[in-house]
Amino acid sequence: MNMARNLIAVIGTTGVGKSQLGVELAKALNGEIINGDSMQVYAGLDNITNKHPIPERQGIPHHLLGHVPWKDEYTVNQFQKEAIDLIDSIHDRGKVPIIVGGTHYYAQSLLFKNTTLSSLDNKAPDVPLSSEQLAILDDPARVLDTLKQVDPIIAQKFHPNDTRRLRRALEIFYTKQQRASDIYAEQQNPSEQDNNMLTSLRYRTLIFWVYCDQLVLDPRLDVRVDQMLANGLYDEVNDMYRAYKASTTPVDLERGVWQVIGFKQFLPWLQGEESTPDDGINSMKQATRKYARRQTKWISKKLVSMLRDIQAREEDCGDIALLDATDLSQWHQNVYDKGLAIAKSFLDGNLSHVSLAPPGLEEKLAGRTAEQSFNRDKWKHYVCETCVSSDGSPHVSVGQEAWETHIKSRKHKATLRRIKKQKEYQDWKKSKPETDENTTTTTNEID
Repeated sequence: MNMARNLIAVIGTTGVGKSQLGVELAKALNGEIINGDSMQVYAGLDNITNKHPIPERQGIPHHLLGHVPWKDEYTVNQFQKEAIDLIDSIHDRGKVPIIVGGTHYYAQSLLFKNTTLSSLDNKAPDVPLSSEQLAILDDPARVLDTLKQVDPIIAQKFHPNDTRRLRRALEIFYTKQQRASDIYAEQQNPSEQDNNMLTSLRYRTLIFWVYCDQLVLDPRLDVRVDQMLANGLYDEVNDMYRAYKASTTPVDLERGVWQVIGFKQFLPWLQGEESTPDDGINSMKQATRKYARRQTKWISKKLVSMLRDIQAREEDCGDIALLDATDLSQWHQNVYDKGLAIAKSFLDGNLSHVSLAPPGLEEKLAGRTAEQSFNRDKWKHYVCETCVSSDGSPHVSVGQEAWETHIKSRKHKATLRRIKKQKEYQDWKKSKPETDENTTTTTNEID
């Protein structure tokens, strides 16, 4: 078995069994698991972050799991550094490192070189931030306005509510004195003198995409939320709320542990704005299903495409395999057996004789060209004045595809129906003749 610089990554949407497959592969291949989920790095909160139960880990070492206090904001740069050190250590002990997790920017920063803004961090020293710049970075509204001025291209690339990425892009501009849009462009089309900016794999990598049909996954995710509630989710939410209230500084719900699905959805109930947690439960289920769709989209349209571009330039750099977990009764046959066979072939240095996707799902591993992936036309913002968010601002879709998805969504169609009914009612009121009571009153006044 060839152990040199090999890495196995298990990715996929929430709720498909990534943790289970990771443990099964680690047992069979003498591996150790490195957590790749951005919320599971935080201490405690085993239910709300879906940490794999200790008895089900079967004695397999798990790293980067529950080691960060809530008060700290764990960054992708910290994850990348700690994960690389762990991978080196696992290799030195003659074992197989297995990354397990669905946080796409964690996976992207670790598996690939030169695909995120964090790739700049070791290339040039930071220019210190001024007090004025720090004040801007701590104000999401000013971040977006400033970024529109200094780097309008990247300001359009991200959704206005994606405060983490917008803040990071502006921070890069301040500290590296480079526009993020120029960095992305150089990564896609580096000059001949700077080929080290080309995207490449950090290790010889086998990626397992644990896949589930979304129509099957949605009810499965709803059931999992119900199980989390039964297993003590309310206790964890209350613990977080006590820390939230005790904080001496304003808490940003888009940063750190506070991003976790399941806290902000219950916040109105915790604050007494809602009499029951029912709306929070429904919001948590909806947010979980929506997150799963974003994960699938990133894998199929971003990760696979990056890998295919690299394979066109480099030999034996790795590959991706799709394992179908739609039917859990067939897990052993469709996921474990196939996954283990593919992993053994990969570690032996030969994937040419194995099928990397089941019949009917091969097209999901096709990917897109770099030209298709890096297309500024996809970043156009579409504003729907019909649908508004909780803060009263209109809905924004980034890109034609997201816009078409929105206008076909049940939420948008329901809003249109409600507006139509309201208009029909107002038109009916305007056309309705005066009532008999009003007529009688008018007549009496005339008499």
